[in-house]
Amino acid sequence: MAETERVNVGIIGYTGRTGMELQELLENHPRINMVYYEKSDGWKGRIDDADFLFLAVDAETSLKKVPQLFEQKKKIIDMSGAYRLPQEKFEKWYKIKHTSPELTAKAVYGLPEINREEIKNASFAANPGCYATAILLALYPVRNYTRNIHIDATSGISGAGKYPIPDGSIKPYAPFREHKHVPEIEFLLEKEIAFYPQVNEAQDRGITAIIHYDTKIPCDNKIPDVEKKSKIFYENEKFVKFGVEHNIAKKNSCYLSVEQKGKTVRIISEIDNLRKGAASQAIQNFNLMYGFEESAGLKIT
Repeated sequence: MAETERVNVGIIGYTGRTGMELQELLENHPRINMVYYEKSDGWKGRIDDADFLFLAVDAETSLKKVPQLFEQKKKIIDMSGAYRLPQEKFEKWYKIKHTSPELTAKAVYGLPEINREEIKNASFAANPGCYATAILLALYPVRNYTRNIHIDATSGISGAGKYPIPDGSIKPYAPFREHKHVPEIEFLLEKEIAFYPQVNEAQDRGITAIIHYDTKIPCDNKIPDVEKKSKIFYENEKFVKFGVEHNIAKKNSCYLSVEQKGKTVRIISEIDNLRKGAASQAIQNFNLMYGFEESAGLKIT
């Protein structure tokens, strides 16, 4: 597209926590005209004027909306889990019948650091889950050297679409293999994980995933240098950084901290679940789909 040309964009689900975060970023994007806003009980603007739609809604709503948008020849980023998984896996983990499985094959998994070239040629992207983003960015570069993966991850309460509770507690939920993000993580890693999520009800936003695993010894009998491999893999990435970030709120990057002692590795992965785990990652995908600078509309933080 010409450097001054803009895309007419709409957002479905603009009043939820993710939708509001996305709306804030979209309205300040230099290559976007916002022409349509939709919520559960109404809309502003005309959907016919939008060439591109972001869906910040639940999976059941996406299953209803996406086929309609396909018929209208819209480009789409879906931020629910509706099109991240093959039909059988989706129905097993989400306990919902998939009503348009043929469209899943058309959806590119929207993790730019891994699927950048596929995203560039896509008209439909399935934005990854927030936990999946934090964990996959930590493990994907070293996936062939990992075994016995155990992950403890804590999310702010905005991950559940809520607001902080004063003096709220940390509550574990969906232990071991019950969380809906498990299958998308395992699908890309091609191995099983043990995943223990918890929510900090007093924390608004952010995810900290603490990942422990044993390395595999490669054929030359040398233990791989995990941090070195990860840094080489991400050396040209703007939104993956190394080191501890004490204030992740409103940051658009994933921060990785790696420790290795012999065959034992610990990686701490930190993201803002509303940004790199949702809204800013969706904008990275949008930029790639239109050939814009990947960081357009985003601060590299």
